[in-house]
Amino acid sequence: MGLFSKKPAGPRPSSLTLNDLADQDDPLNVVSGESHYFAILYQLTGPPTEDDIGYRVPWWFLAQRQADNEYDANAIAVFALNGEPDEADVFGQVGFIQKDLASILAPALDALGDNPAIVLPGIIVGGFSKEKANVGVYLYLQQDDVIDGLGVPAGLLQGFAVPVDLT
Repeated sequence: MGLFSKKPAGPRPSSLTLNDLADQDDPLNVVSGESHYFAILYQLTGPPTEDDIGYRVPWWFLAQRQADNEYDANAIAVFALNGEPDEADVFGQVGFIQKDLASILAPALDALGDNPAIVLPGIIVGGFSKEKANVGVYLYLQQDDVIDGLGVPAGLLQGFAVPVDLT
């Protein structure tokens, strides 16, 4: 199956665990527009929790360049993968890389060739608002292999780091 094959009935769980992410730097709050993709995120996380703890769901994501996006020529869409990265099925879109960061990353991705994309670990957080369901996607974009591969100075990402309690 290719990256954009027909979406299966439900997500296949990932073997990525919170323990796998515990020794990483804090994830980056660089995804915007998650509220527009709540139906997909809800399938990955389940319903909002009844307590004030919420959920922390580790997941694999694909950041895919969308040079033909009508609203932003630097757009980078973020998709949840269905299972493990080497299986590479896309479950659904969950947002976009924020515009200010996308303007920095887009040229680096474009240099990788046609239809460039990178696979990243991330975490889905939220689900504990009393008024309405809330959810956010945080990416571990600052890994050395990603930064080195894109040729982006790590210092550019520092302002996006967000401490996330993984316990």
